[in-house]
Amino acid sequence: MDRVAILYLRTDVTWRVMSEDTFMDQERHHRSTIPLTPPRRREILQRIELWNRTFTMTYFEYRQNIKDIAELNRSHICNIDLVVRNRHSVSHVKTSEAIFIPVDDDDWFRPDIVSTLLHNSNSETDLISWRDAIYCPTRYRKNQNGEREIIFPRGLSEHGFATNAYAITAKGLDRFSPEDQAMMLDRHGTVLKTFRACQPCFSHIILEEPQSITHKSPASITKLQPISSQTELLDQMRTISREDEPESICMPWAKPYIRQAQQLNRELINGLRVNLPETPVQLQRCPAKQQPQGIAPRTRLMNEIIRRKSYRSYLEIGCGNNQHFSNIDAVRKIGVDPRQGGTHRMSSDDFFATNREIFDLVFIDGLHLDEQVTRDIHNSLSVLKSNGLILVHDCLPQSREQQERIRTTGSWMGDVWKAIVRLRQRHDLDVAVLKDCCGIGAILPRSNSNLLETIPELTWDVFVGERDHLLRILNPDEFFQFIQNNEPAATH
Repeated sequence: MDRVAILYLRTDVTWRVMSEDTFMDQERHHRSTIPLTPPRRREILQRIELWNRTFTMTYFEYRQNIKDIAELNRSHICNIDLVVRNRHSVSHVKTSEAIFIPVDDDDWFRPDIVSTLLHNSNSETDLISWRDAIYCPTRYRKNQNGEREIIFPRGLSEHGFATNAYAITAKGLDRFSPEDQAMMLDRHGTVLKTFRACQPCFSHIILEEPQSITHKSPASITKLQPISSQTELLDQMRTISREDEPESICMPWAKPYIRQAQQLNRELINGLRVNLPETPVQLQRCPAKQQPQGIAPRTRLMNEIIRRKSYRSYLEIGCGNNQHFSNIDAVRKIGVDPRQGGTHRMSSDDFFATNREIFDLVFIDGLHLDEQVTRDIHNSLSVLKSNGLILVHDCLPQSREQQERIRTTGSWMGDVWKAIVRLRQRHDLDVAVLKDCCGIGAILPRSNSNLLETIPELTWDVFVGERDHLLRILNPDEFFQFIQNNEPAATH
């Protein structure tokens, strides 16, 4: 029986659809993530927020680009038989002749690694390891010829393997329990120690030539976590900004991926935000019990809007468990939900039929159907102050399933986006959508500064291809300019 080569992705996160708002609860949106404790995840989120305040290219956009480069590399690996993208499904694909190559979503491999593994192993092999190399754009060194190097091969260790520097056969995995098998694939630092402790006699092949490169980008967790201020983050970027075509690459197969990473880093640096604070924002690590309860990014966004525009009255349609409503800093708050939360237990239609109050800010997060959202917006306009603002949540679905009218996913956005598109044809309303926080639509009662002339048939494929144009999607700086000033914001 021919041996089967299987790439095992430890995680498979679609970074482009993640946001600060969903980072803490990413298991709801992605099936294959490595669990982290809430304190550790909050700590990482702090660094991500710092990144997003520093660069116009968000952390999630950058990570997706890094992943895309690695995906391109993996597409060039010869003789791969199967790619496992859901780490929980490995038991369903295991065969007696399989060789599993665990990988992270940002690292690179030699195109002939499979042939090398098959040539140097046999049916009795349990474990194969090799020298790894590091590509770290934040540092370089000179070789003996005085040439600048940015790839550093690492020596073999008697204690454990580098992140992507080993493969394990199905025979080797079968020596362990299902729980330990998952650990062997996910936790590179424990593999050799576990084999030695539990299996005194095992077949281990060691390859001298490097087969992989660990990409230590500035967005990798190990590089990001030590950052405690904007100054430290920018110090890393100054090193990157001096990076140019390397004079010497000890692993020539990696050159195309290095070029793409360098181009991405140049785009990152060119998008450095202006008017950075003179005093760096300090991020302190603290024990889990001292961590403050997380406030969702959309809540912080609205509180900042309330502060900047001196709003006092607030209406929320669809309150759920009050996680958002309870943290809004408004003098007068009304929340409407037919099931739970808020202050009024009724439908939004019933509320508007009897309401006599007017509001500075209205947040619509109720039933996610086009016609209901349209009705909620129309009714909200009738109770909105002249300088008021309407915000609509969940305007940017992440998948076809999320925007279906019948809920089939944990995170459901329905076809809210269609209501926003149609509003963009009204001459008396100015409409745009924030790209973060699952897409927050902003509606202002003023002249339309970017009228949408025509609307195509609103299908999912049209949304994917034309969403920036149809919805007028803005980054955070453009969004605040849009809602704060009378001048129109820039559009993409």
